[in-house]
Amino acid sequence: MNKFFMCLNVRNTSKLEKQRSRNENLNQYRDDNDELLQYLTGEFLRYFDDWKTSVENRPELLEAFDRNQDFGGQEDLGEDFSMSLPELSKYKDMNTETEFVDFKIGAVETYLEQMDKSLDCDATNLYKEKFLNQCECAAGMGPNAHCKHVCYVLIALYYFSSNGEIVTEETCTQRLQTFHKSKRFKGSPIKACDLSVSAVRASNVNFDPRPRASQNTSNYQNYFRNICLNHKYGSTLPIVQLYPPANMYGVVTDHDYFEFHPEDKWLSENCISTITDEEISKIESFTSGQAKKS
Repeated sequence: MNKFFMCLNVRNTSKLEKQRSRNENLNQYRDDNDELLQYLTGEFLRYFDDWKTSVENRPELLEAFDRNQDFGGQEDLGEDFSMSLPELSKYKDMNTETEFVDFKIGAVETYLEQMDKSLDCDATNLYKEKFLNQCECAAGMGPNAHCKHVCYVLIALYYFSSNGEIVTEETCTQRLQTFHKSKRFKGSPIKACDLSVSAVRASNVNFDPRPRASQNTSNYQNYFRNICLNHKYGSTLPIVQLYPPANMYGVVTDHDYFEFHPEDKWLSENCISTITDEEISKIESFTSGQAKKS
């Protein structure tokens, strides 16, 4: 069959086409007895005769042709489904006090039985996880839609009709603002010397902001850590997130030379384990009549 298309290629009558491709089937036609013309009138026509004979010897193919109207007829699928939506002004917000029809779960099951489908865990899980994306399912189109997204909506309507329950995705305004709180750094900091810069620039740049006299001094990392942790605003400094919290159980059980344990010292300083008469009278005068105040 490829040779047939080569014989019909008459876009170029020169010899260049044949020379470029080195294909004998692109030669020019010179006379009535040309080899290519002999192929078209002989071997090529016999190919169709053999094809016709092989089809006639297989009656199942002819039956398929008759059954499908020689593959030329088209099945009547009816009119395409179309749906008109109401105007936006007619939509209403729904809340727990909205009056709604008595929507029974039995009606949902009866509807799905027409498509040999029943409620499964997929639709229920989608409802519980508040996960509903745009539906592009083929089974979600038309008057007989029955995909899992449609089941999700039907379950939501049932719960709303039963107890007024509305499960929606949490919005950003439902959470407390956290602008004044520093976010926890979850990545691994990169050293300045490891930044990706060209070799020419890197050879002339010193990434260490400290004076040369303070660079690579002994115990500098411990010194810097103690400065940050003991700062009066140390708990709010972002750099503190790089250091793991202290092991309080280890501090208490570790060997020390203090007169009191840290727990006893804290209880004493907060007037819990020991308290003087002066402090008792001070607290009493400060809280006197507190029960009568609104």
